[in-house]
Amino acid sequence: MKRKGQLFLFMISVMVILTACGNGSEANPEKNGEGQNENQVTVFTTVYAWEEFAKLIGGEHVHVENVIPAGSDAHTFEPSARTMIDIAEGDIFLYNGSGMEGFADAVKDSLSDEDVKLVNVTEGMELTSLEAGHHEGHDHDSQGNESEHHHGDVDPHVWLDPLRAVTGAEKIKNALVDIRPEKEEIFEENFSELESRLQALHEQFEDIAASAKMNQFLVSHAGYGYWEQRYDLQQMSIAGVSTAVEPSQKELQALIKTAKERGMEHVLIEQNISSKSADVIIEELGAESLRLHNLESRTEEEVQAEEDYFSLMEQNLESLSIALKAK
Repeated sequence: MKRKGQLFLFMISVMVILTACGNGSEANPEKNGEGQNENQVTVFTTVYAWEEFAKLIGGEHVHVENVIPAGSDAHTFEPSARTMIDIAEGDIFLYNGSGMEGFADAVKDSLSDEDVKLVNVTEGMELTSLEAGHHEGHDHDSQGNESEHHHGDVDPHVWLDPLRAVTGAEKIKNALVDIRPEKEEIFEENFSELESRLQALHEQFEDIAASAKMNQFLVSHAGYGYWEQRYDLQQMSIAGVSTAVEPSQKELQALIKTAKERGMEHVLIEQNISSKSADVIIEELGAESLRLHNLESRTEEEVQAEEDYFSLMEQNLESLSIALKAK
């Protein structure tokens, strides 16, 4: 694996160098695409929430592209050589960090000599340890847990916590100001509006948690640790933080047993995760499935419908309210 990774980095480095030294005959479709002003700040990112925030803060002064295709999973995505070159030709590469993107280190190494501002959104942010989370029914000595450690030692899903999302948005705003200081007043005003909307969203979560008859919810993967911490809720996750690892038969049976004992009637299923284990649990419990959006990426249908961070979070609040019997 190490030799393969080194070969990958070498290939990308060569392609970036050749592109930088070329005559420009192969245009970057993202930077020179229809509708983009050459004075716009070109931002490439990996997580939908940060993509949305960059657009809201930057407005007409930014051109933002998500390198991860609609409906894909940032945990397992691998960029092509063409994508790496596109990033190298941009102004800002905005990534989540904290183990969210497996390819982040390769990008950083390849772009070390390029004139691209690398922004790790979660760097310096107060994060929750994966060991702090308690996901009942999971055998922590299993092989699946080893994969979790490969993912990282902290929960990367900070954008689901509205208050941590404010911190991430501020870091995005600061990066844009660094690139276009003459637009600072505009960026500050847009950030302030976004901050107010996120604060209102936080208050909605507080209201639901306060009125809930249950404080536990059953969900397809363990991406909601910050809701646990912030709102005193508990996720019972079918898969761990890494969506690539399904639970063992022993873990699955323990989870079903616990869910039955606690009278859980709903299973929250995410938009970009397909889980056979979740199907088994729904059938065993006779439970109803509810949609929960992790905001990592949007589906093609959601893109066409122009769903955004706030409309999707409103849908999350509705599903969570039903699952927690807050209404």
